[in-house]
Amino acid sequence: MYRSVLERVILPTYGHLAVEEVERRNIADLHYALRDIPYQANRALEIGGKLFNLAEEWKLREDANPCKSVHKYP
Repeated sequence: MYRSVLERVILPTYGHLAVEEVERRNIADLHYALRDIPYQANRALEIGGKLFNLAEEWKLREDANPCKSVHKYP
């Protein structure tokens, strides 16, 4: 499940950007674009959050995780 969300949603949308180029606005736009499928929107947000946490841990990104301030759908 998580792999398919990564392959079908996240990579096609942001795969062309460097990890430090992704901003909160990008994440919020993707989350909003998936509003008709809230489960998938929330999964994409969780996976993105994990990816950015790892990027910070591995020193690939110095900025805060852009997924942290985007609220999940109920």
